[in-house]
Amino acid sequence: MRAKLESDFAISLSRWDLAPGEDINGRYTWTGWERRHWPASVIRPGVLFYAFDGRPNQRRVCYLLSVTRGGGFSYRSKSEFARKVKQRTGWTPSKSDPHWKRIPSGGDGHPASGFAIRWKLPKRVNIPYRKRFPQLGWEQLADQRVAAVRKLDSADLYDEGKRVLRTHLAVERDPKLRANSKEHWRAKLGGRLCCIACRFDFEKRYGPCGVDFIEIHHTAALGTSIQTVRRRVIDLVPVCSNCHRMLHKDPKSLLSIVSLRRIMNGRRG
Repeated sequence: MRAKLESDFAISLSRWDLAPGEDINGRYTWTGWERRHWPASVIRPGVLFYAFDGRPNQRRVCYLLSVTRGGGFSYRSKSEFARKVKQRTGWTPSKSDPHWKRIPSGGDGHPASGFAIRWKLPKRVNIPYRKRFPQLGWEQLADQRVAAVRKLDSADLYDEGKRVLRTHLAVERDPKLRANSKEHWRAKLGGRLCCIACRFDFEKRYGPCGVDFIEIHHTAALGTSIQTVRRRVIDLVPVCSNCHRMLHKDPKSLLSIVSLRRIMNGRRG
């Protein structure tokens, strides 16, 4: 599609939607998938999308449509699917429609994903598009980097919180050394702790909530030695959370405070 696009995606319409004399504004569409799919998260009222005429003698984008009602949802049975389609569009899916038989039922463990929309026709277009549409009937027209983002569905479910017993070696840290180091740097920095790299002051930014809040960085990583090592208070330095992560970005080669300052100064320049 060489023409300037007004939408990032298109839907393939059925032959009933494109029948001569059919009022495109009087139509709606619905479908479901076994898993989450990106249109379920991007289709909502106000969104523009193209309609693709996939008939062999056409293969063109023929309408620019705007969603007036509907959107994506999850469901666990076909009866729930029908109710949600009715809630979102005012229409009830016909069980005599051949597509109804292909709608997954869903279940308690893995609910299915569906969407149902109605639309209006802002304008007709005529953009040749010779590619074959995917089986799901939606085609991403935008840059592939945008497509990858759109395929991430905010309603996706991920399993977390499982309890796992692990046995591992822990490198012991001396809490007294940490406390004394903070006192050393508090006195050296004029009575307030701040990041030694970027000078971020938690107390200044967050008020009483930020008092005494700072992370402590070992200038020489403890993990580099398999034996107990002796450290001084000046071997630990106060840093903010962001700088601390950057210092440890490469576990095999810690970034020094001086190097991190140079990077930040270079960015400012």
